[in-house]
Amino acid sequence: MVKEFAKRGETLKLFTLVASFVSVFLMIYLAFFFPGFVLNHFLTGFRLKSPMHFLIVGHDRNIEGTSRADVILVVGLDLEKKKMLLLSVPRDLEWNGKRVNSYFNFGVNKLKGIVEDILGIKMDGYAVFDYNSFKILGDELGPVEVVVKEPMNYVDEVQNLRINFLPGVHKLNGEQLLAYIRYRKGGMGDLDRIKRQREVFSELFSKALNMSVERAADLYSKLMNSVSTDISESEIMAILLRLKRGVSMNFMQLPVKPLDNGRVVLDEKKFKDVKERFLTFATESSGRAYHIVLMNAKRNKSKYFRPIEEKRWILMVGFKPDEILWEDTGIILKGSILLICTKDHKAREDLYRIVEKVYPHRSFKVRWAAYLDGADLYYRIMERALKIRRYLERPIDAVVILGEVGG
Repeated sequence: MVKEFAKRGETLKLFTLVASFVSVFLMIYLAFFFPGFVLNHFLTGFRLKSPMHFLIVGHDRNIEGTSRADVILVVGLDLEKKKMLLLSVPRDLEWNGKRVNSYFNFGVNKLKGIVEDILGIKMDGYAVFDYNSFKILGDELGPVEVVVKEPMNYVDEVQNLRINFLPGVHKLNGEQLLAYIRYRKGGMGDLDRIKRQREVFSELFSKALNMSVERAADLYSKLMNSVSTDISESEIMAILLRLKRGVSMNFMQLPVKPLDNGRVVLDEKKFKDVKERFLTFATESSGRAYHIVLMNAKRNKSKYFRPIEEKRWILMVGFKPDEILWEDTGIILKGSILLICTKDHKAREDLYRIVEKVYPHRSFKVRWAAYLDGADLYYRIMERALKIRRYLERPIDAVVILGEVGG
């Protein structure tokens, strides 16, 4: 009996040893050949609070002991609602007698405290990017297509900054992309710059979500020396994996008003509503959150196209397209086309339902800007729009093209 138990004990030890060896071998094999599987296995179980708020700062070069924040964003993330809000804080906003961006010269925690004071919230972390990190992002995730509406020329020898873009469609990578979002000499100054930042960040974020976990980890390793953050690597990767399951992203801007003496202060009347919507993740209704362009591709280029279609959209879905291209672009098509420009699958479904509601008796062919036939049409529209000096704001989620009936 004792010998029998001893044999069973040896067998159990041997079985445990073999099972352990197989388990270790399997994990090594998976880690080597399928690293994404291992990352998913461990990180999807990482506990994340919701909602979360992070401060994102992009800063310029340290010149004569001074380094100021060039980009200030507060990211609100509600993983349960699958919503992300990016609130832009104008760097020229005056708070307690100083411009907000100047507080960064006293350290990121000082700036974080100021932004927390403005919004009345506690940040869950911060990430500080320098210009080199943005160049890396632009090179790794680019090119990003932008439309330059007016000549952009500026030279600053001290900061080694040279900006020279002519009107037209440009595909930009790291160095050029950085110059594009830094330019602030246009008619609306910092407000125009914020719009450009929103346009670029939206495109970069969309591309980042389409990366594999392995590529995301590789990109993070390249950014490590250029990014300062108190967010752990595990938390970053866990958040990325959750976002890959689907998230809607919307941009907001802290409302400000310029005074006659050049100071920029908070617009208290609008601030209460913006703050409430930001903290409760109360975005606009489905469809209105999308950037939609309506285009007249009929032979008749009447100026009445715009008011007629605006009334139709408001009656059918409660809002009107962001931009209506009614002028003669030289494009005449048979039939109607829904040109989808976004890569968000849920957005695609929403956009198609919207078009069906507005035009229940029209038949639409669906084209994708990501594919060859749709890309050709997309660039053709953008080029023709530029020729007639119609500068369509990006990113565009869809172009609804109304052509001749019967095509």
